[in-house]
Amino acid sequence: MKKGKFIFIVILLIIIGIIITVTIVKQNSNKRFSIEEINEYKYFLLNENNKMGVIDASGQIIIEPIYDSIQIPNPSKAVFICLYDYNSQTEDYKTKVLNEKNEEIFTKYEKVTAIPLNGIASDIPYEKNSLLFEKNGKYGVINLDGKVIVKANYEEIQGLTYKESELLVRKNNKYGVINSKGAVIIKPEYDSITADNYYAEKEKYAFSGYIVSKKIDENYNYGYIKYNGKVLIKPQYTNISRIIDIEDNENAYLIAQDKTKVGLIKNKDIVIDINYKELQYNKDNNILIARKNAKLGILDLQGKEIIPVEYEDLSINGENIYTKNEEEEKYFDKSGNEIQNNIYKGIYSIENGKYYLTINEDSLYGILDRNKQVLVENSYSYLEYLFNDYFIASNNNLGIINSKGEVVIDFKYNIISKIENSSVIQAKIVKDNTIELFSKDLKSIGTFENANIKKADNYIEINSKNNTIYIDLNGNILENEELFKNNNLFSVQENGKYGFKDKTGKIVVNCIYDEVTEFNEYGFAGIKQEGKWGVIDQNKNIILEPTYEFENETTKPFFINKYYRVFYGYGSIYYTTKE
Repeated sequence: MKKGKFIFIVILLIIIGIIITVTIVKQNSNKRFSIEEINEYKYFLLNENNKMGVIDASGQIIIEPIYDSIQIPNPSKAVFICLYDYNSQTEDYKTKVLNEKNEEIFTKYEKVTAIPLNGIASDIPYEKNSLLFEKNGKYGVINLDGKVIVKANYEEIQGLTYKESELLVRKNNKYGVINSKGAVIIKPEYDSITADNYYAEKEKYAFSGYIVSKKIDENYNYGYIKYNGKVLIKPQYTNISRIIDIEDNENAYLIAQDKTKVGLIKNKDIVIDINYKELQYNKDNNILIARKNAKLGILDLQGKEIIPVEYEDLSINGENIYTKNEEEEKYFDKSGNEIQNNIYKGIYSIENGKYYLTINEDSLYGILDRNKQVLVENSYSYLEYLFNDYFIASNNNLGIINSKGEVVIDFKYNIISKIENSSVIQAKIVKDNTIELFSKDLKSIGTFENANIKKADNYIEINSKNNTIYIDLNGNILENEELFKNNNLFSVQENGKYGFKDKTGKIVVNCIYDEVTEFNEYGFAGIKQEGKWGVIDQNKNIILEPTYEFENETTKPFFINKYYRVFYGYGSIYYTTKE
């Protein structure tokens, strides 16, 4: 072979290699994506006389309210899908897409619509960067810049349940999955695809896999595909479900059923033979209750038999496992060791590892330390761990005790609970409709009648009649100036009336109102007189004299210009002037 020809072949092979590498990298890049977080809302639905339009963050009308419905897939971008000429008999409608100048865009595509999220409650109920379009009876996807992401090759495209930015597609009557970048995660070759519902606190549904099926004769066989599209189990089982309480992003624990028998598969490896009538996962102890031939026992996740499958009755009460055979009753711990002279019906470990809750044969609760020495005798009808060394206790009424059994908050309440993601305790007396709040150190913050408590990201707002206070997540009272640092004006009370002060403390709007709200992020606040609400802006201009009457006196209204916010289901909102 001549030297020149050899060099040419080598160069050609290198170029082909580069092309293949770039293609693989691009495909993998398309498969890796994150769900967009919307930090700035610029556009909002307007509802007037049951017709829909759009306003911006200043309250100016962008789209007149003349349409049957409007979809705003991404409120930070000026893309509005307007639906009109709806036919109730055929359920058909026309669509057009408008921008912020009321100009029609994406005109080269047929029937562009937003893609609804499936099974996900959100104030943005659509895919944020994908739109559906139709062409010759088939469907494709464009992004919000109008660029084709997926050609119109599919018979159907819809949001995959619980998986934002992933779409279920149908082609040749078979289903597959693509993501919002158009990358194929699962080829359309299955008769059904569902997400396995696995959820992690940080990553949400990102590591949820897929249960797939194929119909063979008259029966459906089920298999499993990992979140990244890797086939772990080909369709071969009568049913498959994931144990979603095991928080492990990379390993899926699957209950597989073959006709009437079940077993456990970890990813693609059988760890418990498919030879049991039932397998039931116990999250607290990370074990499985196994049923076989009407007998019960305990297995671990590796298939090891902890308690032989030979008992007629078996129940788990915390770390105590009760078994019964004929007249013989036994108690075991979660490792399978028999407990001699057992005095507790149930023992429950606390997440901080310092304490155990116990229940005796009389169904009374007590507390043990980490060495299982008695701290509090079994004398309460109910105990629940709160935080630090504190417990909610029931003795006819509810109160709070510490780990020494000392009463910290008196037993006079009907309901006691911790406000979510905070250290603030709310204690309610139902007959008086009063709520007393306690700080992290269990000092009383105050008692409030007919109060509405709103939890924000970094503070808690308490609204009661003619009063609003703010506290941090530990229960410390906050001044509105330190909480709403971006505001120029703040609510102020004087002689039982409300107005607004500036950052120096000078009152710049006279205290003549019965109630006000703080200025929101769009620069508007509510003002109330004689039971009616109006609106003021941050330049002290009265946008609307007190006009609106609302039924719920403890929920303060939220305004953009003269329009007030209405929640209408699944977190979705619109604004209106119609009461």
